[in-house]
Amino acid sequence: MPLDALAPDQRAVVQLVLQRDRSYAQIAELLKISEDAVRARAHAGLGALAPDVELPADKIAQISDFLLGQQNGKPRQATRTLLREDDASRTWAETVRESLTDVGEVPELPAGEATAVEEEPAKPAPRPRPLREGRRPVAATEPAPAASSSRLGGALLIGGVLVVIAAVLCLVLRGGDDGSDQTVGQEPTATPTATASAAPQAQVADEIALAGTGDAEGQMTVYLQDGVLQFAIQAVNLPGAGNKPYAVWLQKGGEYQRLGFASGAEDGSLVVGGPSDELREQFPQLYATYDKVVVSQETTDTAEQPTKVVLSGKLPSGR
Repeated sequence: MPLDALAPDQRAVVQLVLQRDRSYAQIAELLKISEDAVRARAHAGLGALAPDVELPADKIAQISDFLLGQQNGKPRQATRTLLREDDASRTWAETVRESLTDVGEVPELPAGEATAVEEEPAKPAPRPRPLREGRRPVAATEPAPAASSSRLGGALLIGGVLVVIAAVLCLVLRGGDDGSDQTVGQEPTATPTATASAAPQAQVADEIALAGTGDAEGQMTVYLQDGVLQFAIQAVNLPGAGNKPYAVWLQKGGEYQRLGFASGAEDGSLVVGGPSDELREQFPQLYATYDKVVVSQETTDTAEQPTKVVLSGKLPSGR
C-alpha cells in the first residue's frame, strides 16, 4: 500500500480524510488532540510521499490541504493558481497524488500554464458528521471464571470470545485479497467461524507484534470502526494452558494502565478486544502516549501492575 511507509499516526489521519471523508476538526475530536496537531500529521504524511521533490514547507502545507479536500473558496482557488504557475509545486502535487489515488478520492490538478485564471464553482467545505457509537468487539458482561480457578470475580471487563470479534479479526488480521491467512500461529479452536464479508466495517490503524517467553506470540491490531478507536489481541502458546485469567495493560516507564481482564482458552490461546466502555473515550490518548502493551497472567483483580508478564509489544510512541 502507498501509505505503508508512513508513521501510524500520519497514516491514520490520511486514511480518515480520504476513506471516511473526515475533516481535520472531526479527527481532532476523535483522537482528543488539537486540530493543529491533526493538520501537522497530515502535512508530514503527504510530505513523506514525495521525499525526492524539494518544496518549501508552506507550499507543502497549502497543497496538502488541497489534495485532502480541506480547502474551499479563495484558499482553494489560490492553490489551483499555484499549481498552474509553479512547476516545482505541480511536480510535488503530481507525485503525491499518484500515491493517493489508490487510497481514496483526490481532487484533479488544474491544467498547467493557463493564460487566464480558471473559474471554478465553489466547493462546499467538509461538513461535520456526528461520530456514531462504535460496535464493541466483545461484551463487557461475560461471566467471570469460577472461584476455584480464579479470584477475579466479576472483574472481567473485556473477556470472552464472540462471533463479532472473530469477524473483526478475520478482517484485520488477514492480508491481501487472496484470502491467505496471516494470523499468528494456529487459530484458536474456541474462535467461532466467520468470514470477512460478515465483519463490521473497520480500518486498520496499526499492527503490533507481541512476543513472550518460550513459544508464546501474538498480535495487537488497532483499528477504527464507526469512528471509534479499538483494539483486538490474538495470542497462542501462552504458558500454563487451561482457562487462565489474563490482564491487558499499557505501560509507560514504571506507570501502568490496566485495560481489563480476559480468560484464556484451554489450549493456551487468547482472543480479546476492547476497550471497555469505561475507557472508550480515554483510549485514543492512552494509545498515543504509552510506550508498550503488556499481557500478564493474574490471580487477583487488585494488582496495580502486571504480576507475571507473558507477552509484550512496543506501541508507536515507544518505537
